[in-house]
Amino acid sequence: MLNMRFKLVFLIFILFFPALMAKGQGAFFKKIFTVTYDTNYISTYIADYTTRVYGSVKYSNMGFNDNLVGKSLAYTPNNKLLLGIGVNHGILGLNIGINFPFVNQDDDKYGKTKYYDFTMRFFAPRFNATIYLQNYKGFYLRNTKDMIPGWQAGDLYYIRGDIRSWTIGLDVSYIVNSSKFSYRAAVLQNEWQKKSAGSFLVGGSLFYNSNVGDSSIVPSQLYYGLFYNSMKFDRSNNFSIGPILGYAYSFVIKKHFFIIGAINGSGNVGYTQLLLVDNEDKVKSGLVLGFRAEIFISAGYNSDRWYFGVSFTNMSVVTQAPVSDRTISYDTGMYRFNIVRRFSTKKPIRLLNPGISR
Repeated sequence: MLNMRFKLVFLIFILFFPALMAKGQGAFFKKIFTVTYDTNYISTYIADYTTRVYGSVKYSNMGFNDNLVGKSLAYTPNNKLLLGIGVNHGILGLNIGINFPFVNQDDDKYGKTKYYDFTMRFFAPRFNATIYLQNYKGFYLRNTKDMIPGWQAGDLYYIRGDIRSWTIGLDVSYIVNSSKFSYRAAVLQNEWQKKSAGSFLVGGSLFYNSNVGDSSIVPSQLYYGLFYNSMKFDRSNNFSIGPILGYAYSFVIKKHFFIIGAINGSGNVGYTQLLLVDNEDKVKSGLVLGFRAEIFISAGYNSDRWYFGVSFTNMSVVTQAPVSDRTISYDTGMYRFNIVRRFSTKKPIRLLNPGISR
């Protein structure tokens, strides 16, 4: 199946930046969204054509955790390796990945997953943002051995092709030390971090996730009869919002080799709901507390024209369920490798390159 992912970096700017400039407000937005780099630390190639060959595995997991029983239902999709090509120029990026059937031949073991994942990451010099638009259908119980009686190694996993998960979310972070630290060097590969530097990150996030099954999400045949107070529900809704605080650091060796690590987290407020199977009542949580965390790790080689690197990113949210001592969790992320070649141009597309100081 062809999986086309459009990374429309700064699509908002394409639509609105010219109008703002025309109205005399361009100076204000230019101050916020542009930065003068310290060229001892960062070289930028945003106006070049950054081309790549890549491979990636994306995932989107959900968990229903019972702290009294000490067990969880850990549902995960059948994740596939995608191989593809991509290009970035100015504020626009496009990647096209293909699922090769001869590489991914495990549907009999894990079931089939159909999904649309339009997770988009936006990177300005001072800001980064992630928009989550995900729809996954078809999960298997990753810890079937711990939860289903009689399961033995080699047996098929407990598969739920009917379960569907929708996710909508937004994370926004401000990069405090943006003149010396570059996220884009590792994520978009259109900059080069030449010296070690780090930055604090501050911002906010909001997140909504809904999981729906044709029958109870909690299997009837469980080791633990009191799991989630023996409730049978076929839908869960989860919303949370909160601030973000974090730190990122890029360790550079001899200008070219790098290891970057970033972590941010937040204490969230929100609500959760469970819709019961045996009646149409909603079990509401009211206002609850939760926690959100994101990590990013990348390592590789970077230079004026070439980039080779691997990366891992994960965002997780845990929120109190509407039952005492139970929580609902969700995490999504990606493993990825990139081989990149940059090509300079004397005629960058002006609409996609709204004046960035170097």
